[in-house]
Amino acid sequence: LEHLHLFSFLDRIDHDAVDVALPRKPPTHLPHLRDVILQYDYPPTIACFLSQFILPPSANLEIQGFVVEPVPGSAFEASLADMLPVDSSRTFPSLKCVTQVSLTVKGTTFRLVGTNEDTDGGKLDLSTCEDFEMFYDVSPIFPTGLRDINRVFRGAPVRTLSLDGVNAAV
Repeated sequence: LEHLHLFSFLDRIDHDAVDVALPRKPPTHLPHLRDVILQYDYPPTIACFLSQFILPPSANLEIQGFVVEPVPGSAFEASLADMLPVDSSRTFPSLKCVTQVSLTVKGTTFRLVGTNEDTDGGKLDLSTCEDFEMFYDVSPIFPTGLRDINRVFRGAPVRTLSLDGVNAAV
């Protein structure tokens, strides 16, 4: 398998019951995978799905996820990092080698990209599918994105950090 593209596929799994939906077994190595594109699914479902695999360091991973609606009264924060498994560096080993990171905020949507300027593969691209204001008013998007950089790329030898806050609410 070299290409895995899923569009609105994982949302067929009940994201509230995702822990029971996928079997607990050792992750599957996909040594020939070159790119994974997951679009229009929910962060917990994406994270659980990805936890079932170990991608090669040269694989590119692009995820465009929906924001999970907060439970009323909760301290919910929209987070791109929630699209990755808890042990994301095991699933996506190139996270340890990222040297360039960019965070772009446009209005109330955001995108986080990590690459290694020394290699051709291993790009991580996380973004939101929609404007957060569709669900609720979220103003601290930029600080949340900065926390995501720390959560996703912790321990990586990042040399270049680019922040673009087009109409960002800070």
